[in-house]
Amino acid sequence: MIARRLTTLFLTLLFMSSGHAITELSGSIGYDKSVYGEGRDDVVRSRSYQGAVAFYFTTLTAIELNYFWSNESNLQTVSVPVPGTNSTITGLENDIMTTVYGIGLRQSFAPRKSFIQPMVSIGYAKQFVENSTYISVRDNGGATAVVPDTFYKNRYDSVFGSFILKFSLTRTLSLTFTVKTVFPAFEFDKARDDMKYLVGFSWIL
Repeated sequence: MIARRLTTLFLTLLFMSSGHAITELSGSIGYDKSVYGEGRDDVVRSRSYQGAVAFYFTTLTAIELNYFWSNESNLQTVSVPVPGTNSTITGLENDIMTTVYGIGLRQSFAPRKSFIQPMVSIGYAKQFVENSTYISVRDNGGATAVVPDTFYKNRYDSVFGSFILKFSLTRTLSLTFTVKTVFPAFEFDKARDDMKYLVGFSWIL
């Protein structure tokens, strides 16, 4: 119901402003890697990609459609004998893949010709999460096998929020720094639980 109302609002505003609307395309990426443990064998990696299109129906306000994808992998090295066998569990890996489709409002706080343009976006998001766990097992001969352990998929009605800082490079091209969060609908206290940091570019068509 929420998605249908937002889509109707988007189409209405786009039709009203189609004669003079400005369209902005943007793309961003993020990457993070942490190494820990005594042997520095434990690794957490995170990759994020985002694409968005914004249709400005006023000078500073736009309807935004966005797509966000992230993958977080946590690899932990262990040494746990498997009871009743000659094998040892040597590693645990948890892999989380998140895909988000969003629609909402984007508000800029500086004119388009300004060198620095802060802006925020907020709206409805449909979030798809796939969580997989794998176990690495080594036998006495040294052979290693990776065994799937658990897998589940979930879908959530969520809210996305973004803070964007744009630096104009040319009349149509800008460098962007984005802080993005996605959290369960109406649970605003969880907005800080999953923050992503991205850098990218935007183009005015």
